[in-house]
Amino acid sequence: MFSEAGVLDLRVDDAPRHLQSQLSEMGFSVVAAVRPPGLPGSAYIIPNGASFYSSSEDMVAIASFVNGGGLAVMLDAEDGEGAAQRSLIAKAMGFQGGWSLCKSLGSNSHYSYGHPALDTQARSFLPDAVWPAELEDVRVTSVHSRCLHEDASAVSWPLYTVLDDPDMVVAQAFSRVGAPGAVVWLGYSWKDGPQAEWGAMLRTLIEAFGTGGHANTPRSPSESPLGTTMRVP
Repeated sequence: MFSEAGVLDLRVDDAPRHLQSQLSEMGFSVVAAVRPPGLPGSAYIIPNGASFYSSSEDMVAIASFVNGGGLAVMLDAEDGEGAAQRSLIAKAMGFQGGWSLCKSLGSNSHYSYGHPALDTQARSFLPDAVWPAELEDVRVTSVHSRCLHEDASAVSWPLYTVLDDPDMVVAQAFSRVGAPGAVVWLGYSWKDGPQAEWGAMLRTLIEAFGTGGHANTPRSPSESPLGTTMRVP
């Protein structure tokens, strides 16, 4: 997603530039795109924006990319109480039915929730990954309840939570039984600039998928999706 698509206004929002700068500094090749590249070793990252994700993105292309083993990372949507995230995740993963639980719990724009801490389920998602123990308490970071979909094939893993509460999530991964790819939602928008630990966590995700961080595709909710992505448009 980029400015020419009419989704991001880079005149007033530097978050996409901050994100691109940090990814480049970490050594990734960053290419502006309006749809997933469909290339091995690629990830598709959707910056924060005011538009409804699933109305702005090519959802057929994203679903195909994820079903082929791709990693799609979405930063928190600016508006809609989490509706933009729920819609994109469901369409990308092909979930049928509704969300049994997925609620916006606000953000740290007015008061601190403390440093997000690694959830134990992150290691179930990427068992061999080296995760930062904590992330920066940076504004603005949105908090959701754990999002659970009623589709019987849906699987998800909270990655980071705040206030030592497993139901206050700032990063979560989604996939489905038998699917090789995943969608990851991150609550930080990058509006406050690059952050060392948020960047390290994003690197962990990209590199794990790019190097085949799993041995098997999930056959039950306790297993992890196989990832094959690295380059970031």
